[in-house]
Amino acid sequence: MPGGSGSYLYSIDGGLTWISDPIFNNLAPGTYTLMIQDQNGCESTMPNITVSEPGPFSVDAGEDRQIEASNDFITLELAISVPVEEIVSIVWTEDGNVICSGGVDQCFIIEVDPDGAATYCATVTDINGCVSEDCVFIRERVVKDVYI
Repeated sequence: MPGGSGSYLYSIDGGLTWISDPIFNNLAPGTYTLMIQDQNGCESTMPNITVSEPGPFSVDAGEDRQIEASNDFITLELAISVPVEEIVSIVWTEDGNVICSGGVDQCFIIEVDPDGAATYCATVTDINGCVSEDCVFIRERVVKDVYI
């Protein structure tokens, strides 16, 4: 606030309540008027601040599948409904145990080697704090030759 002094207080409810933190969490979509007050009681107003509802956020770890048993790794890659720049963290688990935890660079695509059968779940958090999860079940099929 130009010309203000000291610490500031902030209000988005017309001055009924004031807080010292300029970050307002969990706001419903809508238009707000931000009021700023300095330590001398001088106020400034910023009208028509619009908070829009984030679009749908979903993650897809792929279809369940059955593969032939081998020593090869299987690649799992996520499909997400938001730009990858909006992803904050990804956590992959194998049957409940964390196997990858990090950002897009570390965990967007992973290599796995199921031992018989395993469920792989990806939990993805975006910049808005929204969380989406999807799981994929992979079963190895052992092919044995039978001779009669």
